[in-house]
Amino acid sequence: MVDLSSIQNAAIFESLGQSEIRELESIARLEQAAKGERLFRHGETVDTLYLVNDGKFALTIQVRALDHYFEMPVEEKVAGDALGWSALVEPHQSIYSAYCTRSGSVVAFSRGDLEELMSSDPNLGHRFSRNLNQLIGSRIRTLQQLWIDEVERSRERIEYWSHTKLSDELADAVEPHRKRVLWRRHTPH
Repeated sequence: MVDLSSIQNAAIFESLGQSEIRELESIARLEQAAKGERLFRHGETVDTLYLVNDGKFALTIQVRALDHYFEMPVEEKVAGDALGWSALVEPHQSIYSAYCTRSGSVVAFSRGDLEELMSSDPNLGHRFSRNLNQLIGSRIRTLQQLWIDEVERSRERIEYWSHTKLSDELADAVEPHRKRVLWRRHTPH
């Protein structure tokens, strides 16, 4: 049995009573994580929900730049934060990878054990699911803000380059060619 008292204020436990926390403790496992260790990878089926007990973890997405792939951090997770909630959301595939950035430990809950516990205690299941939905909503807002920021940066780059001498020269060089290509494409053979 794992003692959850150090992280019982985690958002995923909000509104759960002590008896429900004890039920969760009975199915929890404490796992050590070394710096650089990966808990799960983007696209993999996830069957474990993790709560950071101590240490730090990064959620990342893989991006390609200059013909190389690298992991770009999206969020940092610390004590009490949940990782791998895709374990409880179909199709159970992660949209991120999770790496340990400072050695620590996680509390792990298997999907099967959680589903069985939530089925046997519908009140616990309801509150736990509501808390999970709030985490998902928060993640969606984070992704939305990242996307909005990137669109705005792209727009600024487009506006900048569209008002330069190089842009005018490029347009002069490309536009006549583009018109010829379009004309040829629409000319009957």
